[in-house]
Amino acid sequence: MKDTIRIPDEILSLILEHCLEDPEVYHNFLSGNSPITEYRFKHHPHLLRSQLARVSRRWKEVLEHTPAAWSYIYFSPKKSYQQKHFADNLSIFQDLLLKSGTCTVVLVVNLIPRTANLWPMESWQPFADLVALHGSRLRILSIKPWHISLNMALERLSDSSLSKLEGLDAGNIVRSQLPLIMSNSTNLPLHTLMLTFVGRLDRFPVTTLLFLRHIYIRNAGPNAAGGIGMLPLCHNLEVLLWHDDVSTPRGSPMPFPPFKLPRLKTLNIKWSDLDVVMPLFASLTVPKLQVLHLHSLPSQSAFFTALGHLLLSGRRKNTSTVCLNIHNSELNMDIVGSIIPSLSKLQLISLESCTINPNFFLALKDKAASLQYLTIMSSNLSDQALQQSFHDFVLARVKPDQTDSTADVEAGMPDDRLVTKITLNSCVIYHGKETNALQQIQRDYKQTVSFLWTVRINTPPSPRPPRPRPRLVNGICDICRSFGIYVVIGVSIGLIVLSFLGNKLRKKNPQS
Repeated sequence: MKDTIRIPDEILSLILEHCLEDPEVYHNFLSGNSPITEYRFKHHPHLLRSQLARVSRRWKEVLEHTPAAWSYIYFSPKKSYQQKHFADNLSIFQDLLLKSGTCTVVLVVNLIPRTANLWPMESWQPFADLVALHGSRLRILSIKPWHISLNMALERLSDSSLSKLEGLDAGNIVRSQLPLIMSNSTNLPLHTLMLTFVGRLDRFPVTTLLFLRHIYIRNAGPNAAGGIGMLPLCHNLEVLLWHDDVSTPRGSPMPFPPFKLPRLKTLNIKWSDLDVVMPLFASLTVPKLQVLHLHSLPSQSAFFTALGHLLLSGRRKNTSTVCLNIHNSELNMDIVGSIIPSLSKLQLISLESCTINPNFFLALKDKAASLQYLTIMSSNLSDQALQQSFHDFVLARVKPDQTDSTADVEAGMPDDRLVTKITLNSCVIYHGKETNALQQIQRDYKQTVSFLWTVRINTPPSPRPPRPRPRLVNGICDICRSFGIYVVIGVSIGLIVLSFLGNKLRKKNPQS
């Protein structure tokens, strides 16, 4: 042990500092009527610091003197040790701010849905005052629900007080008010903006919009369409997620002037009001789009015409989009014929909670020439016709594990058109004699086609007729059956006789 090399405190401090990471933006599209978009830590910072401090006494001492390791603050009612009254949480907040020194702070507070129980209305003001006091150190601010007290406290700050704020997440905003720091501060260097249940979106200062690289907005309300007018000013925008389930009736589609988002790489839009989304698709140009998410696709041909204009982006074919994700939609040959041909470089298709028609795979086999990866999640594949079409697609576009297998790739299919990986995750399939197609896929394509967490509905076995028994066996069974009946009758008569004799003896000797 004498030869053990001791890590200097400075290096150990850097190691402990890098153990904590910034939260990542998390999306869950399968959360019922309220999909989730929020900041999430990969490792809970409070738990991680506690575990690091338990390694040794020296680690604990070095951790106490590493301000950057205490600059990650997270409050959530899902953790039992944080289900305390607000006064306790406020003291924890003060202590963490003190230990973080002058480092930039990442503050994530997610109190939905137990806000009323943990943080009562009168307790928000001291918390908001603390946030405003350290506003110059805020780098990521995520608070759900956003409280009016925060608006009142942050309104007193000057533009320079929030000069380090890069990420803002305001959820379930009270009174449908946009955070006042967005409308009052003209020099916010925001890179990421997440808003939920907001109202007016046309109050953003132009200087703030120029910095934005990621926008995530959900349920912006009836005035959401007006907020789309801010998009042409977001020249540096790389990721756009805008989901709005509120349908606003209009007499005619609202026009949008043509505009271009030159750096947009990921587009994820879900609107119930087609009078908004179709003009938007028809006006928007995205030359560098790589990932496209489509939700609840309608059946109107006008929608696909507008979508085709978006994908073409002023060229004959889209050569940038490589990933297509479709959620909660009915998929058929028409959808493939209107979307896939526009994407000449499409490599990955992900289908989630979709209703798939058999002709979908037939069209996909011929249209998606550059497809390499296919993922199907939470879908029903129990229909025999659908399984047969899927089987035909696999035989045509996937190379079997063994070259001498009974299955063979379609004649003349070049290697660059072969699908590299197919994954079926949490799908309902039918496994039995009626599914020879899937059985062959599972047998000959184990390396390429993966079945993960699939639900197999087994076919109940048909009842077999009773097998005839020999006469000797029948005779023995009859004897045993008769003997058993006689034994039961004899035992019953014996019990009755014993009971009768016992009553007589009690009458003769009442004292006993």
